[in-house]
Amino acid sequence: MRLVRGFFAVATLALVAPARSGASSLREVGAELTTQVQSVPVPKVVGLQLSNALRMLDNLRFGRGEVQRVSHPEPSGQVIDQLPPAGSRVPPGTKVNLVVSTGPASQPEVSGDQPSRVDSATVPGLIGQTQLSAAILLAIAKLSMGQTQTVPDEANDGKVVRQFPEAGARVPRNMPVALWLGKAAPVQVPDLRDSTIAGAAAALQSAGLKLGKVDSNLADAGTRLIVRQQPGAGKTASRGSAVRVWYSYPREPVAPPPAPPPPPPPPVRVPSVVGNTLARAIDILRGSELDAGPVDSVETEQAPGHVLFQQPKAGDLVQRNTRVALQVAVQSKYVKVPDVTKVPPAAARNRLEQVGLRLGAVTPIEREGGNGLVVLQAPFAGATVLRGTVVSVRISVPLEAIPVPNVVGSRLGLAREALRGAKFIMGTITPGTPTSADSTVVAQSPGAGASVSPATAVDLTLATERKVPPRSPVPNVVGRGHSEADSILRAAGFVSGTITPVESTNVGRDTVISQNPAANTPAAPGSAVSLQVAAPRQPPPPTVPNVVGLSTAAAESLLGSARFGAQRASEPSGPGQRGTVLRQDPPAGSVVPAGTIVRLTIGDWPPVWLIVLLGLGAVVGIGAGVAGVHGWNQHQVNQKWQKRVTLEAESLPGAQAVPDDAGPLAGPELTIGANPGQGSQEVVGDGPSIGESRT
Repeated sequence: MRLVRGFFAVATLALVAPARSGASSLREVGAELTTQVQSVPVPKVVGLQLSNALRMLDNLRFGRGEVQRVSHPEPSGQVIDQLPPAGSRVPPGTKVNLVVSTGPASQPEVSGDQPSRVDSATVPGLIGQTQLSAAILLAIAKLSMGQTQTVPDEANDGKVVRQFPEAGARVPRNMPVALWLGKAAPVQVPDLRDSTIAGAAAALQSAGLKLGKVDSNLADAGTRLIVRQQPGAGKTASRGSAVRVWYSYPREPVAPPPAPPPPPPPPVRVPSVVGNTLARAIDILRGSELDAGPVDSVETEQAPGHVLFQQPKAGDLVQRNTRVALQVAVQSKYVKVPDVTKVPPAAARNRLEQVGLRLGAVTPIEREGGNGLVVLQAPFAGATVLRGTVVSVRISVPLEAIPVPNVVGSRLGLAREALRGAKFIMGTITPGTPTSADSTVVAQSPGAGASVSPATAVDLTLATERKVPPRSPVPNVVGRGHSEADSILRAAGFVSGTITPVESTNVGRDTVISQNPAANTPAAPGSAVSLQVAAPRQPPPPTVPNVVGLSTAAAESLLGSARFGAQRASEPSGPGQRGTVLRQDPPAGSVVPAGTIVRLTIGDWPPVWLIVLLGLGAVVGIGAGVAGVHGWNQHQVNQKWQKRVTLEAESLPGAQAVPDDAGPLAGPELTIGANPGQGSQEVVGDGPSIGESRT
């Protein structure tokens, strides 16, 4: 692992160094100085026991990273690797990840010279790779680079053309792998003297070379032609290598030396801007003829927006317009959860909001002596979470007092179950420890009905110790009738307990389906045996039929056959709807219990308003003689109407016709119901009007 990091570090430095060598901006210089000031070297903990390594990291104020445990020849518990590596410079508080040995793993038996898979590695394919790439791949595979040789190869110059061992072979770790690198045949360097720069470049390209560095030789009579080359003409060089040349350049007249530059302005002293806001720090620097920048942000719990660090430091002498690098505090996305236990929920909410967290669900927990304070929290105190995370808490509340059950007269075993089911525990039992769970309770404390907290101990006093009667097996009564099963149980010294009817179509009615205790179970004489007895399956609730449009008699007959009652009420309707069901409630298709009363609305003719209108016309426009004749006719009509209503009422089941004494114009009262006199409904019908008869 360290070897891989070393290769990548070398490769990274090789690529980055040229770009950094020309960097001269004050921003990069300030960033580098800032990094150096804020970074500290990582201590070496490889070789230490895990506990000692963690103690060293804590003492040096480094964070504890992940601890990975792997099988290794080193002793168990010893640190075998670390990341970042020892000596690297990192910011204070950086977490250091550790790899700890768990001791050598048991090796499987192998035969011959085949290496075990634990200490072996697979050779990677290196054909076509450069020497640097091959070295990196070997380091990743935990192998090393062996002897390298070159072989002529024009197409693969500088690349691996052969390797040993071959790709995919399993070999011991750190075994060297031999490489053969392709090398193009050398070419002869042409004579470039007295050539122009362009001509030399063309000649080199045709020879498989390239033009390298071009220098000049000053001469009074410069010809601007090549006068020297390296390697010389006729020498051999590798294909693609560069050839350096010198050409003659005419000497230019010597110019007078330039005037000395004016003296630089006097330096200024850098003011202190640490602790100021960024805007205030910029104003202070401008007032001292300095510039601010670059400005970096650092996540911290300190006051956000304030300057934490500056470079150059306060008091340093620098040139005017020098840029001062600043680091400004910004609010961290992560916060540590505060401890909110032992405080009320309101105080817990305030503590959480002060650090950017929110109070979540508040769940009460019943405890003896509960005081309403927080006893648990999630996430726990000290955990690092995102700002705005919800923290749930649980508060303790006092136990709710409950009544003590009455166990006096119960056997000890039943008393124990009763107390346990009521959330109490059994306390002291006197006199002494009973020899049987069948001992009878004669006193209890607290007494029955007393309100006390759950889990309170209830002391019991037992009757004098008695011998436990011998137990006998419970007889098998499954498949017997209820009466026969009761007789069998009594004959065996038992009694029938709870009888539970269970719907069944497989056995006859009142047949025992199951028993508890089961057959042949030893039980004390006089014990109750619970039985499950077959009961006929109850029919499903009926559906209300549709009687709208039927006559009254047909509708009530249909409802009666469907196990429903009927209640009639009339309302004015057309001549063709007299005696016909206009509406029903509940509506057709409703599933309701049997015996439900269905309210029927029956059509009636003539309507009431027509009776009133005809009566008024008769009073105003007809003479006394006509009125007398009409009265006689009305008397005959009333007698017919009353007789018909009485006959209709008598024809209905449960209906009674009750004459009304209100006068000759009033109709009869109908009492209609499933059971007359018990919850029946009264419906008053309208009698015939003057000048109308109903036949």
